[in-house]
This record gives sequence, C-alpha cells and structure tokens, in this order.
Amino acid sequence: MDPTFPVPSAQTTQAAVDAAAPTASAPLDPTKIIGTMFSADLGFAILKGFFAFLVCIVAVRLAVFLLKRIFRKTISLRTAMIAEKAVAYGGFVMACLIAFDIAGINVTALLGAAGIAGIAVGFAAQTSFANVISGLFLLSEKAFSSGDVIEVGEVVGVVESIDVLSVKVRTFDNRLVRIPNENLIKSNLINITRYPIRRMNFEFTITRDSDIEIARIALLEVADANPFVLKNPEPFFMLTGITPEGVGVFFGTWFRQERFIEVRNGMYMDMVKAFRERGIRFAFRTITIDPATGAGGAKTKTRTVR
Repeated sequence: MDPTFPVPSAQTTQAAVDAAAPTASAPLDPTKIIGTMFSADLGFAILKGFFAFLVCIVAVRLAVFLLKRIFRKTISLRTAMIAEKAVAYGGFVMACLIAFDIAGINVTALLGAAGIAGIAVGFAAQTSFANVISGLFLLSEKAFSSGDVIEVGEVVGVVESIDVLSVKVRTFDNRLVRIPNENLIKSNLINITRYPIRRMNFEFTITRDSDIEIARIALLEVADANPFVLKNPEPFFMLTGITPEGVGVFFGTWFRQERFIEVRNGMYMDMVKAFRERGIRFAFRTITIDPATGAGGAKTKTRTVR
C-alpha cells in the first residue's frame, strides 16, 4: 500500500454515507404551491382578459341590434336572420381571441391546436358542414322566408325560424318540425304562400247520363256567387276524360291565398247543393263479388249516388 494515499477514517466514511442517504422531506405547503402557480400578475392579466371579453360581448350585442334594425328595412327577413347570426358568431370568436391576447395567452398555439382538432372534428361533422353549405344555397335562391307556408314531403306548416343548420316549421296542428337544410336542397320544396293569388282545383267524376253542359253552368254559377272567388282571372272548366266510372271534370277558381278556408268550404258545399238540385250525379267505384265465382270472380261496376 502506498503510504502517500490517504485512507479514509471511519468517521469520514459515516459522514459520506449520511450525506448520500435521502433526508425526510418537509411537509408540503399548499399556499406555497398555489403561489408558485398563480402570481399576482397572472391574476391581474386574467381579470383584464375577462373584462375585455365582457366589453366585446356587449359591443357585439349592440352591433347585432343595430344591424337588425337596418337589415330588416332593406333586405329580406331570411337574409337578415342569417346575417345577424353570422355577425353574432363571428363577434363571439373575435371576443375570445381579444380576451386571450390581453390575458397573455398564446393565441397562436391555441389556433394550431384548434386546427388539428378541427380536422378530426371535420370528419365527424360532415353532415353539419353539409347543412351549412346547403343553407348558403337556400339563402342565394330566396325560395322562402319566415312566415311563409311551405310543403316539404309530408310536412306542411309555417316557417318559424331559419337557422344555419336547419329550418324550423310549425305545422297547423301546432307541432314544431326541424328540417335540416340538406334535406331542403335534396327535396321538392313548395312555397304555398309565395304568390298572393292562387287557384283552387276541384277534380271529380260525374255519371255518363248527367248533362255536362248543365254541370258546367252550375259550377260557373257557384263560383260567381262566392264572394271570395275572383272574377279575374276567370274560373276554368275542363273535361279530363271518360273513364269506366263516368266523365272526369276539372274546375279551377282563383282566390287570394288568405281566403283559402272560405273558398274551399263554400265551393264544396255549394257545388253539392247545385248538383243535387239539377240532377247531376257523382260517380263512385264499387266492387261486387259474385258468390258463384268466389274471390277470383270479382268485377267492377259503377254506382251512382244522388
């Protein structure tokens, strides 16, 4: 052993072991942890951002209110509603960005994260995007507006609201129906109240032995006596053909669309009364089963009802 090499003593070795051994940690102080996470400057920045957000929201609401008064005097109600919603949604996004910037939050990082999340959400929300795009097409076409009566498939009712994703319709039995904008683009949409004047069509069949000329004169007299049927354009009479049941008749009368109920009820009641007085009979199809032949021997005959 080299006499020049120092040999550690027992006390030195024990001191080194004690230094290497872990010491018992002091109990955690929650106030110190919170203090390190939230400083006074950070709290003040968040408070400023919150107040900035409130101010921006108030400004957006004021802008929407002013635009509502301006738009509804210059453009259609449908276009005004879409524009108001666009301003409201866009203003909310801008308010959030301004508040984040004042609070010292890195907006660029948030936008990057939002872009990545937007790609994932986009695949899951293709239907919603399709409804938004369809709403823009409906806006450009101007096929209807709030308050119009429309028919889409089996749904008939008054347009209550026109939203970004859908159109809400109130049916005449007081039910609310939500129709996605994409369905409106793909379906045949009928605007029943678009034009102030409409024609009400009556189609029926009279027996072959009925006098067609008398039937035509009776229909014209009924239309002339109805105060809600317009004289111009004149009522329209036409024979639609001869069927096994009788002679098909088409009769149309023009009226103002707000008088739909009066014209429909009045014309039907007066037509039945006039035909009964003049001996004009409606034809109906009935099925008669021959007992001798059974079900396979069914045959059709015409039954007239006075």
